[in-house]
Amino acid sequence: MVLVVKFGTVRLLGLIGSVFMVASIVLPLLAIIGLILIVYSLYNLSKIYGDKSISKNANLFVIFALIGIATLFIGIGSIHIIFSNSSDTMNPAGALLGAVFAVIIMIALIIIEIISGIAVTIGLYFLYKSLSRLSEVSSEGLFKTSGLTLLGGYVIFIIGLLASIILSGYLISPYILVGDIVILWGFILLAIAFHRIKPPQMEILRAIMNSIGINLGRILV
Repeated sequence: MVLVVKFGTVRLLGLIGSVFMVASIVLPLLAIIGLILIVYSLYNLSKIYGDKSISKNANLFVIFALIGIATLFIGIGSIHIIFSNSSDTMNPAGALLGAVFAVIIMIALIIIEIISGIAVTIGLYFLYKSLSRLSEVSSEGLFKTSGLTLLGGYVIFIIGLLASIILSGYLISPYILVGDIVILWGFILLAIAFHRIKPPQMEILRAIMNSIGINLGRILV
């Protein structure tokens, strides 16, 4: 039997997870804890509201986000190893070989960023779908708004990052900052949504019955 956490606890965990994501700009490690709490809350809200698509899309978000992050770290790590091993052999070849190698590295970084960015964007799209569905079943519109804001913010961020690599950072870095601010605002909206979400009618009825000592499950059977 699947254990479903009480609604109040789920709402609190989602709120804490969202706050952790905002605070991760100071302590990046909090982002890992925050995402775990948010996904865990969505899983339990999926059970509470009886809609599997909420947890299904949240799980797909995790899968694609991990693929994107793993691609980024493995790709950049591989380039670093190649560059380190090749740096000693580049000197005799002269400046031309060094310039060619730099162009190859830049192209490789762009390809890695595109692959990673596409994977994370797909993941955030599934998070948007999860939050959008939660918004429908809970009648809390901020969930959908926060999901759309997070998706849009990341698209702005990744476009700015790619352009920064291509143009060596000139006049492009502000777009990265804008993307970060939009993402931050998205998590603030998500925190507000978790704070404002109301339990489904059945949960309210169950709480009232339990407070007066009546087992709702036995009545329904």
